Amino acid sequence: MKKFIILFLVFLSCISLVFSLSPESSGSYETSLYSDSFQASNGLYTLNVYYPESGGNYPAIIFCPGIGTTKVMYKWFGYHLSSHGYVVLIFTPPISFFRTSETRIEGIVKSIDYLEEKNNKGQLKGKIDLDKLGVAGHAAGGTAVINTMPEDIRIKLGVVFSPSCDGKVINKAEKIKNPVQIQAAKNDIVIKSIISEKCYDNLNTVKEYVEINNGNHFIFTEVGIYDNTIIKKYSLSWFNYFLKNERNYHSYLFGEEAENDIHSGLLSDLKFDNSVKVECNPDDKKECGIDVGVCEKGIQDCIGGKWSDCLGQVYPVEEICDDNLDNDCDGFVDEGCVKKIILEKEDEDKIIKKPETNKTEETPLLEENLTEELPIEENQTEPLEGEKPSEETGWNKGPYNFSVYEDSFSNGWGFYDVDIYYPESTGDFPAVIFSPGYLGSKNEYEWIGEHLASHGFITLLTSVPNRFGIILEQRVDGFESAVDYLNEVNDKKGHVLNNKIEVDNLGVAGHSYGGAATSVYLGRQNSQVKAGVALAPLCKVAVYPEGSSLDGQEILDSNIILRINEVQKERMKSSITPIQIQAGEKDIICPPENNLVCYDNLINSDRMFIEIKGADHHQFSDPGVAYLMPGGIPGISLKKQQEISSKYFASWFYYYLKGDEEYKKYVDGTEAKNDINNDILLEYRSDEGCVGDECLKIEAVEELKTFGENCTEHAECVTINCEDGVCKFPSFKKEERESIISLIISIVRGIVKDVLDNEEIIIHIKDRDYTLRIDEKHVDEIINRLKDRYEIETKEGEEKIIRRLKKAGYIH
Repeated sequence: MKKFIILFLVFLSCISLVFSLSPESSGSYETSLYSDSFQASNGLYTLNVYYPESGGNYPAIIFCPGIGTTKVMYKWFGYHLSSHGYVVLIFTPPISFFRTSETRIEGIVKSIDYLEEKNNKGQLKGKIDLDKLGVAGHAAGGTAVINTMPEDIRIKLGVVFSPSCDGKVINKAEKIKNPVQIQAAKNDIVIKSIISEKCYDNLNTVKEYVEINNGNHFIFTEVGIYDNTIIKKYSLSWFNYFLKNERNYHSYLFGEEAENDIHSGLLSDLKFDNSVKVECNPDDKKECGIDVGVCEKGIQDCIGGKWSDCLGQVYPVEEICDDNLDNDCDGFVDEGCVKKIILEKEDEDKIIKKPETNKTEETPLLEENLTEELPIEENQTEPLEGEKPSEETGWNKGPYNFSVYEDSFSNGWGFYDVDIYYPESTGDFPAVIFSPGYLGSKNEYEWIGEHLASHGFITLLTSVPNRFGIILEQRVDGFESAVDYLNEVNDKKGHVLNNKIEVDNLGVAGHSYGGAATSVYLGRQNSQVKAGVALAPLCKVAVYPEGSSLDGQEILDSNIILRINEVQKERMKSSITPIQIQAGEKDIICPPENNLVCYDNLINSDRMFIEIKGADHHQFSDPGVAYLMPGGIPGISLKKQQEISSKYFASWFYYYLKGDEEYKKYVDGTEAKNDINNDILLEYRSDEGCVGDECLKIEAVEELKTFGENCTEHAECVTINCEDGVCKFPSFKKEERESIISLIISIVRGIVKDVLDNEEIIIHIKDRDYTLRIDEKHVDEIINRLKDRYEIETKEGEEKIIRRLKKAGYIH
């Protein structure tokens, strides 16, 4: 009997623990409260601190009150959060009844300082996990949270109730990097919900907007006559999901629970955008930098789903002679110095100079791109004058060894991850900024980074914050921010690129939608940017081919358009920067006549257009799953297309960024006309005229085909609204994002059917981050088809395909 009672009590305890997971109910922790104060420049701040009584290390939340309210009016928040395992500090500012944003901002910052101090002594000693710190606030306190978050890197996320958003606050909201949830009340007449919603609209991070159907401005306080269950549910779920990494709260924020609350009338509106890439979880850390020579690796922390700067890293410096150290961390000690070498005892005072060595061996012609990364050759220095790359020395590999550096920069759109390929030789180099195609990332263009870096160009391969984003301006603005980034790191002492960049000799380039952005960006006339290259630019609406499940229909309707608009066309006309546009004969996503839309509007630039015979859309990027997508049946190999493409775009940058007259024949059309005669190019255009038979054949393609004759066979079509065999695509509104997911699935289904002769879908939409992943049972088949398609026979080539599929996230 005694044993039964014990088991029964354990059962009840487990049941209690399960119910404690419900975010609107009280948690399982017994809590305590104490009052304190601290002095700051604006006066005396009083505070209440709520904390779990049990031992442990807990995340902390700081709460800032609204105008005319005090800490006691939000005690519900303190008790609720602390019962779920949080230390909660709620303060009253010195002048609570006046709208003094500086006072509230100082209160938040000083409260963080207070917690840091108290974590070392008193009843809070050792209780606070300072790496997991959130902030919350109501009304003016919520506005203070938004103003503080971009300025204090200690803050990992925020929850804001009924904030007021004017122009200055919106500017701050645009700079926030960490997750933010905004709650508002539909019947709030003090700060209308539409005003709070402006803050949400201008956030460029992971975000959620919760509009409560009933209640007024004071429902977030103790005096509000309202059941605050819904407030508790969403605020606690936000904190648990991002600070504690408890993914079982996903449904409360982005899933079924959220949908249920809409349908039941508890919420009048709920919007979220978690498409911003979350790179890491709160507890994650990773090494960064190098540990060669005197250099030491540092540590990156996870801050709001993004990797922080490299902390504690020891950077390379200029080589110091005769200290027997590798100061510039290149693997050589005292290179380039006059050294004393003891040969024999009787020769110990003999001084000899380290012989200078130069790379004189010619680079093999057209080296296979799919082999291992370029080897670091011992004692390599800069190439001899006159040994510049040409047909004789090889287009696909230049004379420079190079390294790759990972980093990121940000603007109002969010974070742009970059891989920076840079020559290892001393000296400064021109730089090229590259933007990927729609749905693409930096990982699909390694061959361009490798190629240009080996020819003496620092190359930034970028990923845009939202690769599913249809707004071209995030890519255009990305170029501008990348220029600012290069200026910054070039001046940053100790940085690997310090004084290595010719910041007044920059180029921009891009593929597909990134090529369109390149064309538009040049209209901004940044004086540091001297040249541009657009590979198969998507200057007109993209079309998928017959035979796919889309059956030739435009992939997007009038509300979801991937193309250049009229305003952007006018902007291109103001460009005076030289641009080269490349097209592929077999490209049916962005065919040559579409690429010419950009060319025709760049009327004031030195411009060049070439059409490569047999080239398709995707062979401008690396091998990968993208090559399984429809885009044309290539008439030439990947290797051949990239050889031709690189010959022309590298020459363009040699001529305009390095001022090398040897490459004029590749710019003025001399070589292009030869390649037309040799059946390599179909067309060449410049302001001098048009050469090639295709000049007479290019016509605009206006006819659109009907989508989905057999659409009803696919379950996803129902979501896309199919009637009588015709499917209409939804407009791109955030609340219809599920339909966009279905659209992507439908496209992928057609791709898979084309490639594998198999109707079974093998690419999944993972969670809501739109990660495409291949089923394990199809991985070998995909790899073999890629090897066959791109004539890969070596084991090394197969291994590189696998590495790139993994890097792109397509396989584990």
